Amino acid sequence: MKNFFTSTIIAAVGMTLAAAAPKPVPTSTSPIYINNSPLTTADRPPQIDARAFLNRSVFDVFTSLPFVAQNVQAWTNNGVMTGSPGYRFENDTTGKATGKKKKNLVANSKFLQLPSTVFYNDGNISGTALVSINATNIINPGRIDVGEAGKISLMATNGTVDLVRGGLRVGPATGVATPCGFLTFGTTFTSDSAIVDQYWGAGRNDNLGTNGIPLDLTQITNRFGFGFGLNYSLPNPSTRSHQVLQTFQGSSRPFTNSVSLPSFNACSSGYTAYMHTSFNNATSTVVNVVFVPTNSLLAPDNLFTDVRFTPVFGPAGFGYAPVVEFRSVDFDIVDQRPATNYVTFVDASVVQTNITLARASAFGTGSRSARRPSTYTWIDGRYCSFDFSDPANAIFDPGIFYSPLFRTNIVNTLYAAESVAVGAGSSLALTTTP
Repeated sequence: MKNFFTSTIIAAVGMTLAAAAPKPVPTSTSPIYINNSPLTTADRPPQIDARAFLNRSVFDVFTSLPFVAQNVQAWTNNGVMTGSPGYRFENDTTGKATGKKKKNLVANSKFLQLPSTVFYNDGNISGTALVSINATNIINPGRIDVGEAGKISLMATNGTVDLVRGGLRVGPATGVATPCGFLTFGTTFTSDSAIVDQYWGAGRNDNLGTNGIPLDLTQITNRFGFGFGLNYSLPNPSTRSHQVLQTFQGSSRPFTNSVSLPSFNACSSGYTAYMHTSFNNATSTVVNVVFVPTNSLLAPDNLFTDVRFTPVFGPAGFGYAPVVEFRSVDFDIVDQRPATNYVTFVDASVVQTNITLARASAFGTGSRSARRPSTYTWIDGRYCSFDFSDPANAIFDPGIFYSPLFRTNIVNTLYAAESVAVGAGSSLALTTTP
């Protein structure tokens, strides 16, 4: 900082007085800030004004806005830095003059954040919402993470960015510590931004209202029923047409549509069946049959399914709810190890006498306008009791659905339907329609 010498000459009554030179104004910017011992959220976040920043330990801060230091030209992290909501690594000169917050700052170039000269990280840096780096030279052989809705910003205008052997991740690591969930019940559900509801429906006789057509069991093997026939024969079973509510992209107003499964979207080919039989008493037997695709045409070697049956109780009595687990094995390039990702679907319709559409609660991360059959549960992970639930215990035979010995071949049905896209937004990599 320059030192200024000021002299003032005053002429009065033949006398000349010279003002003495003031002392140099000291600068508050230190050459370097070094953190050698753990700093946690229990400690007050430090006010840093230094030319260089060096972290060799734990630097954990909780602030109202992303943490920022002043006048730092060189950033170095060899330890672990965790911030909520995050960090801004840049050359902030807005507090240079007084070291205090200025009031009524004018948004001109003099107050803009400038790039630091160098940013180097060979440790771990994470923020819940933001990690922003603005430096002429960025070198990151280390790790940078932010939350699922967070942002990593790297800006090296007229400089270089070297990310060799480094890792950047937005969102939690998947397939390493797999979350699990349980069945949900009630008139609301917690939406998940990773599981996007595309259409939904619930009613009787495949109709949202009361005008549906009862099922003729003799038509189950009629493959070409033009919306009224069924085929439960492997490997290509199909449903009859049923009504659902669907929304146009960008709109929250649903319209009624009729669909049948499979939807011929080239996502899967060939099905297998899992069958579970439970005998409640001498006159009551509950049979569950689950059809799942044997492979995905979009991921022919990397989509696996397994089915279990978990005990549930409802207005219709005791039964077993099918639990369908989808999993995909991938190699995590950030953690450098294999990871298995799971999505699980549970259908508790078997013990219900009426199925309604649940509404999305205010606590989810997905769309508030979506609906879902009240008997359906989607888990972004595994069902916690999956490994302890019953496996299939019978060999499927389509003849179980009808026999000439039945008292009648006309039955009323209860149905639920939903299609979801699993992944970021409307991902095409893994789309499942139960």
